[in-house]
Amino acid sequence: MNKKTVWITGASSGIGQEFARQYARLGFRLILTARRKDRLDALAEELDYTVFDACILPGGIPGTPNLAANKTVTETCKAFAAAVENRFDNPFIDHALLSICLNSTAKWRARDLPTLKDYVAETGNLPKCLATSLATLISFYTQELVSREGDGLHLRRSDGTEYTAQDDAFVLDFYAAHAGADDAQLVHDVLTNEQMWGEDLTQIAGLEEFVVSALAVVRAEGAKQAFANAQA
Repeated sequence: MNKKTVWITGASSGIGQEFARQYARLGFRLILTARRKDRLDALAEELDYTVFDACILPGGIPGTPNLAANKTVTETCKAFAAAVENRFDNPFIDHALLSICLNSTAKWRARDLPTLKDYVAETGNLPKCLATSLATLISFYTQELVSREGDGLHLRRSDGTEYTAQDDAFVLDFYAAHAGADDAQLVHDVLTNEQMWGEDLTQIAGLEEFVVSALAVVRAEGAKQAFANAQA
């Protein structure tokens, strides 16, 4: 029987580690990545990865020197990314994108923030695509405000279409209160909101300035161009 594959980043601790345990029990094939090889090895031993068929990739961040040097790991990451892209290109699959966006703030904090901080600690630079994803997240919650309702934040795109953003009440209230705010002040208030992130993200060197700049591109030219700039 073909088994589905789940790639879990930050699998050496916290929510990533618990996801690995749960998916292993359900019989999924696992790709586990993290920065701490000793903890990954311990998790692999706990899960008995010869049974659960996990692929353990220490290093965690594609493109950093220790990981890029491993050709097999790099090819595996590229193949996984291509498979995801191919799935979203499939016209016969109805992707409930707004459902995927449910509680995006907590997801970004749990899944992306640790990797961003690890990258900065190792390289001294910002991971531009991850930082751009924070700009697009802010944009998602700050299109033209129609109303704040019990089912979420009702917003209108520039083309006139509407959608509803759903998240924790305090997140929705925050963005409703900042409707029409200057982007520089908006980004500052988002990044310093410790209820969202558990810390003040303006303490990460260069992040605030980068997100303000990336958000301006998202507003004027779209997210695709913002990510193209990040990869240039």
